[in-house]
Amino acid sequence: MYHPQGAQNTDAEYVELYNTTDSTVYLYDIEGNPWKFEDDDSPGIDYLFPPDANVPPGGYILLVKSLDAFNVAGYPAVPPGVQMFEWVDGKLSNGGQQITIGMPGDLEDGERRYIAIDTIEYDDTAPWPTSADGGGDSLHRKVNTDYGNDPVNWQALPPTPGW
Repeated sequence: MYHPQGAQNTDAEYVELYNTTDSTVYLYDIEGNPWKFEDDDSPGIDYLFPPDANVPPGGYILLVKSLDAFNVAGYPAVPPGVQMFEWVDGKLSNGGQQITIGMPGDLEDGERRYIAIDTIEYDDTAPWPTSADGGGDSLHRKVNTDYGNDPVNWQALPPTPGW
């Protein structure tokens, strides 16, 4: 949900991550280095998952801009057991942007590099579904295992975080 409906809900943004596999996905490597969620805005979202973060097989986790705003936004109740994490800085762009989830890779010049697991560059104009741009809908992938950067693989539907 990149552009929640209503001026009072601007911090009710969220991103839903789904595990398409039959195994738990641990959002850290064997050395404890965390996975990362980021966007291409500067300054933007640069979120490192906590050491206990994982996504069960066929399960979801949620990243939210503000837990308080999310909880009062009127979204359907999140299913029990769905982990929710709050990012501190940055916002999702209402005009579209690139977002990426990455797993830790090698160090290069003392800086951790991340391997992109999934990258999506959404937009608020066609062929992307436009009712997700402040109209109350959120973007939903049609086929979770298909290419995420293809606007044809997305539809705008009422928000169902964690479902």
